[in-house]
Amino acid sequence: MQIGSGGAMRGTTVPVTGAVLKWAIDKSGYSTEELCARLKIEPATLQAWIDETEQPGLTKFKDLAAQLHRPPAILLLAEPPRAEARKIEFRHPITRTREFLRENELSKIREVRRLQGTLSWTRRELGVQKPEIPVFSSASDPESAAESMRKKLGIDHATQVAFQSDSIAVKAWRAALEGLGVLAFQLPLGADGVRGFSLWDEYAPAVVFSSAWPETVRVFSMLHELGHLLTRSDSACHDIGRAQIRTKAEDEHERWCDRFAAAVLLPWSLVQATIRSELGGNTVRIQDYGQARTLARKLNVSVTATILRLIDRGVARWDLYESIPRNIEEKKRGGGGGGRNRLEIRRDEYGQAVAAGFVAALKEELITRDDAMGYLKISHTDLRAVEAAGGKFA
Repeated sequence: MQIGSGGAMRGTTVPVTGAVLKWAIDKSGYSTEELCARLKIEPATLQAWIDETEQPGLTKFKDLAAQLHRPPAILLLAEPPRAEARKIEFRHPITRTREFLRENELSKIREVRRLQGTLSWTRRELGVQKPEIPVFSSASDPESAAESMRKKLGIDHATQVAFQSDSIAVKAWRAALEGLGVLAFQLPLGADGVRGFSLWDEYAPAVVFSSAWPETVRVFSMLHELGHLLTRSDSACHDIGRAQIRTKAEDEHERWCDRFAAAVLLPWSLVQATIRSELGGNTVRIQDYGQARTLARKLNVSVTATILRLIDRGVARWDLYESIPRNIEEKKRGGGGGGRNRLEIRRDEYGQAVAAGFVAALKEELITRDDAMGYLKISHTDLRAVEAAGGKFA
């Protein structure tokens, strides 16, 4: 107990270790503003706890531990725990000078880890079966891995060719991944940011792809990150689709994941059939950029992935790759419109598997309504709408 000035009794305070508190906040995925809003305190108060010039009361201490999803005893340790989450590798072409992840990227990684960790726990508690994600290595045959995963994803040749737009293709491939038990996030990572990252967990494996790129590029990034899940390599990837370029000095993991993603999207029998139907049965080599673009559009994949696949199979040469316009993968700016509401934003960013997971946990009382709203960043009204939709973002 502590006695304040004038002899007035103050409530019990808890001697939180500032360095441990800062560590827990950094790992939580919350910004200072978000955490303070949830705790209903001023940022100066939180900073005082970190600096150990003040201590939280018992009620606030319990609330703090709950919001950070840490056992209360953790915050009383003399120093932060040494055991860290598995390190994520920053993968980039050897020609890039950037050697580290930026704060926005690290923040998104922490955000996804927080959601992933909770959903992994709730899936275990609910008795959900582990996703059947096979193990491969970068020494494995990417063609065999792609054939295996294409069957699991359940998108056959006819279905792919029938996609009416690139946006439909993104939704279909994402839904197929979620059907396997993979969390598939689409986050704003910036045009110069990483194109995606992967975080392995045996109950809640996660892939993340950037919304800063056209839909066909997002699909390739999504499947590239699936490749990292197969090799159990947690990675943040800067220039997906470029690691095949000529030099063996490039990251072999990236090279393998690029080849895997291209083989999933472009099964060779489908490519050959499309060449015959679109370019003529006598076509044996693709030398013209327009021909490659025709194939890419027909199959709803990026032209870069298409050309790299053609080169990999020996029916195109590197000069075709050099003919690709440099701005081909830039995202086209949209027009007007009323914008998206909060549920639409969460649907686009978090995906339906995340919504379903938290609603299932809420139904079984593993988490509270406040917990669900906090994780999903939605209101009471929004949460009711998600529940009414059967655990889906409307």
